[in-house]
Amino acid sequence: YFPIMYIIVVAGFSQMDSVILVVAYSCATVDQMFVVFNGTIGIFMFANGFTMNKATSPDWISWLLYTSPIFYGMEGTLSAFVNYGDYSDADIVRDILTCDDRPGCLNLTDDDVVWRNIFIMAGLT
Repeated sequence: YFPIMYIIVVAGFSQMDSVILVVAYSCATVDQMFVVFNGTIGIFMFANGFTMNKATSPDWISWLLYTSPIFYGMEGTLSAFVNYGDYSDADIVRDILTCDDRPGCLNLTDDDVVWRNIFIMAGLT
C-alpha cells in the first residue's frame, strides 16, 4: 500500500512542479510570472476535487477538474484507499467517493483508477 501512495505523491509533485516551471520560465518578468502563476495555480487549487467536484458543480464547468493536476492526485489517493487499503473505514471512503446526493459527495467512480491517474500525471510532467 505504501509504494502505491508514494508513486501517487511523487507523480503529483512532479506534475505540479512541471506546471510551475513552465509558468515561471515562460514569462519575461517576475511580475508577469506572479500574475500567470496565481491564475493557473488558483484554478488548479479550486478544481481539486474537494472544493469543486462533479456533485457540486454544473456540467458546464466540471471539465476544469480534468485540467487540474491536484484532482488526479486526490482521486488516485482516494482510489488507493478504497481499492488497496486494508482498514475498517474503506466503506466510508468509498461512500464519499461515489455518492452524489448530499454535501461532501464527490460523485466519482470507485473503480481502480490509481494507475490511470499515475500515468496521466506522469504524461503531463
